[in-house]
Amino acid sequence: DLDEKNIDVNKAHYATRYGKYITEEEAHGRHERRECFVYSCQALTGMLKEWKGLRAVVRISSQRTIKTTGETSVSHRFYITSLGLEPQKIAESIRAHWTIENKLHWQLDVSFNEDAGRKTGNAAQNVSLMNKIALMVIKKNERKGSVKAKRKAAGWDNELLCELLSMKYF
Repeated sequence: DLDEKNIDVNKAHYATRYGKYITEEEAHGRHERRECFVYSCQALTGMLKEWKGLRAVVRISSQRTIKTTGETSVSHRFYITSLGLEPQKIAESIRAHWTIENKLHWQLDVSFNEDAGRKTGNAAQNVSLMNKIALMVIKKNERKGSVKAKRKAAGWDNELLCELLSMKYF
């Protein structure tokens, strides 16, 4: 219901209720524009009173264009926050969170081939948890080598396996 097309965050009337921050970057063969639009609870006229500490609702809009094909996709994600009208800080925090998440999931997929699994329900959650624990243990090990190489080596070398399974990592 909130349409910011007529909202100019540079005008004093809107500046106390709305905030906007835009970033653009080119990487991995695509151009991406991210827009963080923050609505203060004051702008929402008390619609969300039951959320204690809630100060703003955030909409992140991402527009991705693949350079080679020109294909464009747009997505919108919404968040709630106890931060006020700090669109840059909010945008950077959300980006940092997803960077961490994406690195973890990439590592689990590459090193443990997690996406190829056909497990469902509790089995999928249990295996995922065990993979995350194994990833943490392997990363804390000081021997040289990639996560995938250390994992493979632990299957061949009982000494390395015992070293990885020792409680010194916990």
